[in-house]
Amino acid sequence: MDTTPESGAGNVEPRTVEQVTATPAALELIDKLKTAHGDLMFHQSGGCCDGSAPMCFAAGE
Repeated sequence: MDTTPESGAGNVEPRTVEQVTATPAALELIDKLKTAHGDLMFHQSGGCCDGSAPMCFAAGE
């Protein structure tokens, strides 16, 4: 997996999560989304305006 960010974020070093836990239902949904939209990326927002919601995007979006 390429973890190189597409654009810089100041002096903040990018970090990746080595392990994620998902239920079988979540894995099934992820497979359906990946089939429909290609590679995906997930982002857990830090709160404020996003409300700490997990988000799913097409990779690189």
